[in-house]
Amino acid sequence: MKPKKSRAIIKQQRRIEGWFEDEAVMLFALIDEIQKSQGITGNLFEIGAHHGRSAVCLAAMAAAEQESLNLCDIFNDQQSNVSGSGSGDLAILEQNLLPFKKYGLRVKIHKQNSMSLNPHDLDGPFRFFHIDGGHNVEEALSDLKLAAQSLLPPGVIVLDDPFQPGWPGVTEALIRFLDENSNYCAVAVGYNKLLLANRKHAPIYADVLRSEGARQLHNIGPPYEIKELPFHGDPLIIFYLSAYLQKHRAIFRLRKYYRSHKWLNFPVFAPVISIIKKLAQMREPN
Repeated sequence: MKPKKSRAIIKQQRRIEGWFEDEAVMLFALIDEIQKSQGITGNLFEIGAHHGRSAVCLAAMAAAEQESLNLCDIFNDQQSNVSGSGSGDLAILEQNLLPFKKYGLRVKIHKQNSMSLNPHDLDGPFRFFHIDGGHNVEEALSDLKLAAQSLLPPGVIVLDDPFQPGWPGVTEALIRFLDENSNYCAVAVGYNKLLLANRKHAPIYADVLRSEGARQLHNIGPPYEIKELPFHGDPLIIFYLSAYLQKHRAIFRLRKYYRSHKWLNFPVFAPVISIIKKLAQMREPN
């Protein structure tokens, strides 16, 4: 998905209830561009659709003439929501996806617990599998296994809340999955999402994510920083906020606003921007 289209999706999804950061949209868009540049085609799947905040991003990524979007959520069956990780609404979801369906996108909705899904009954294979469903270890591990069984070899699995303190079951499920599936590795983490890929095809994604030019094109960068550290025996690309910006959210928001609004780079604003930058630097520790 091109950056211009991604920015339009960000504006559209902001009015939708849910948990999906603007930067995550751009990360998904860059992954989508990598796949398209490599000729990787296939359907898309999401577990945990809620109201469609991330589903509209996947819908925009799908090539309507040859790919479909598959969604799974328990919706009103909240007695099955043992981890209490969201409450989907089918009517709202369908309303938010209506513009994409009008342009011919096929959307298949599974109104059930994802643990009851059979990979042979799904509309696969999939090139992109987003997991944002149940957050206890059994649910998350089941979803990861389902994704691996349904994925194209060069496809990707994206896991929500991978290292969140409030959801330790997701972290445990991730490690158990990697222990049991040595052909998979974690490639990158950031914006509350973790990218997994088949070890053979992981460099396709890692090489582009390491490219500053590719990241800048999709606005993946400052005020977030990037580093690379080992995780489960493989290098992991990490997008993160410094401790200073985590503490001073107002400065973080100013930096984010400046980066995402190109008109602030006009010469007429230079003196004001220079003063704001100096004030921020004075407060930031060395």
